[in-house]
Amino acid sequence: MPAKRYHRYTPEQCAWLVANRPQMRLPELAQAFNQAFQTDLKTGRLHDKCLSMGIVNPHQYKQGRQPWNKGVKTGVSGSTSFKPGQQPWRVNPVGSFRKDTAGFLTVKVKEGTHHYKKLHRVIWEQNFGPLTINDVIVLVDCNKENLELSNMEKITRREMMALAIHEDFGPHNHPDINRATIAMVRLDIAAKLKREKSA
Repeated sequence: MPAKRYHRYTPEQCAWLVANRPQMRLPELAQAFNQAFQTDLKTGRLHDKCLSMGIVNPHQYKQGRQPWNKGVKTGVSGSTSFKPGQQPWRVNPVGSFRKDTAGFLTVKVKEGTHHYKKLHRVIWEQNFGPLTINDVIVLVDCNKENLELSNMEKITRREMMALAIHEDFGPHNHPDINRATIAMVRLDIAAKLKREKSA
């Protein structure tokens, strides 16, 4: 069986993981990472790298935390059991809103426990069509409750990674400065890609 090839992560790739791992699950993270950097890394290797850097997904189960049902016997039947078709009282209907761990408003788009999407992405798609896994909608003034279309800008995950470490983008700046920074980052990445193709 051939040995695994060692992958040396660049500072740019590490910054991308820092910016994206907290909001993406591993399969989605691996697909977006490989697409952004033209690699073929498996989820396990990216998971190991994130752990070594201390990056976690806030949705994952925290090590050391005891499950709520530790020591409880299973197979209980009778009045406490769910009847066929009965929904738990905590299940919210489609169209319900809530905030995620990052403070973004989300909306339930179909039945199930985890079928929520960020509301600003839903609003964008309703007006301009479907987004891909590589598309990010940023709120220009960084106000997570300002969901006006004029406050949204579609960028790529690579551009988002560059913005995450750019000192001229953030809630401390005027929205016009943030929008100009987005344009500058977009031009820088386009120029870099052009140089790479011509090299």
